[in-house]
Amino acid sequence: MMVIPIIVAMSIPIYMVSKMLPDRLALVESIQRFSGVSDGWWYRAQRVIMGIVGIGGLWFIPTFHRITHLSPFVGALCVLALLWIVNELVNRTFLRAEKMVPKLFPQSLEYANIQTMLFLIGVFLAVGAINETEASNAIWGFVDKYVGNSYILGALMGLLSSVLDSTVVVISNLFFVPIESGQNVEYLNYMQNGSFWPFLSFCTAMGSSLFVLGSLAGIALMKMENVSIGWYIRFISGKVLLGWLVGGVIFYLIAEYC
Repeated sequence: MMVIPIIVAMSIPIYMVSKMLPDRLALVESIQRFSGVSDGWWYRAQRVIMGIVGIGGLWFIPTFHRITHLSPFVGALCVLALLWIVNELVNRTFLRAEKMVPKLFPQSLEYANIQTMLFLIGVFLAVGAINETEASNAIWGFVDKYVGNSYILGALMGLLSSVLDSTVVVISNLFFVPIESGQNVEYLNYMQNGSFWPFLSFCTAMGSSLFVLGSLAGIALMKMENVSIGWYIRFISGKVLLGWLVGGVIFYLIAEYC
């Protein structure tokens, strides 16, 4: 179901971008300014500090529960916040990763991965809290009343993923959208293995490429290649949108008529 739409959606931007490129490119290798970070004792000390904070945080959660009689979930949020703050402080020299020399490129990616993991953990906890308070039922009731169509909902989630990470959008839908058993004809697309879920994956993947800030790869592109948001919107976003629309139409035709 997804192979043909994905190939079409990928081929259109690639072909259009290839027509923009000149016949020959002159590559110039430039050495960037050294940021002052190395694999010396301070980098090893950073790892020790993060390890101590992480292990201490695990011990802190049950202690916090006994002292305050609050849910361990609250203690986990406090530890996560502290871990994030300490990570930002000990890795502050990595905040401008584009200034690093080539040999530190893997370290800059490692720091970006740490940020992403902490961000996703925070999202999991936030979405879980919303689900526990049953606010997700109210959100789904609003969406079902005013949106209704599963394909429109998938397209809207794709637009949302253009400013948020696509992983966040998919995880949110797993909590908010009820997976129907298939007995209700109106919600067949939302059942397990229904057409909504692959369409959601397709739309969020394409939507996260619509703007450069929609994915970790886009942010890395901005840092490493000095790509501006305006340049990306001017030269890339329209091509991605065209591929998304054509691939989405093909997906709809295959899902509904084949």
